[in-house]
Amino acid sequence: MVEYRLAERADIPAIAALREPEEGDGAPEGRMRGYLAGVYYPAHALQPRVMWVAVKAGAIVGYAAGHLTRRLNCDGELQWIYVAKPERGAGVGRALLDRVAEWFRRQEAYRVCVDPGEDAARAFYRHFGAIALTKHWLVWEDIRTIG
Repeated sequence: MVEYRLAERADIPAIAALREPEEGDGAPEGRMRGYLAGVYYPAHALQPRVMWVAVKAGAIVGYAAGHLTRRLNCDGELQWIYVAKPERGAGVGRALLDRVAEWFRRQEAYRVCVDPGEDAARAFYRHFGAIALTKHWLVWEDIRTIG
């Protein structure tokens, strides 16, 4: 069974190590640590921010993070979402997305953007209602529609 909880600083090494080598490096551990601590700011990022982890049998198998923003006239930005390969297709990504979306709702941040970075991620976000914002970015015009 997968459990979900807010990330803690002690989780960052495990989170940063999740990506498979062939998937690219992902965000460096230091950047993730700074993001969670509130000292690393992506472009136009504002406080507050949130990071959730998915835990199975004591091991982190996924994570998602988001923050308030002024980027592209959005209220919020989904910074990262990642699920370990063995857990893909089992609803972990959706559960993480739902948790971050609920956080955005509580912040009254309804227009949420994401830079998918790759085709599989783009398809995932589109499946849950994101639409094209720019050549690279997608947006949920109202994040309340995905939950």
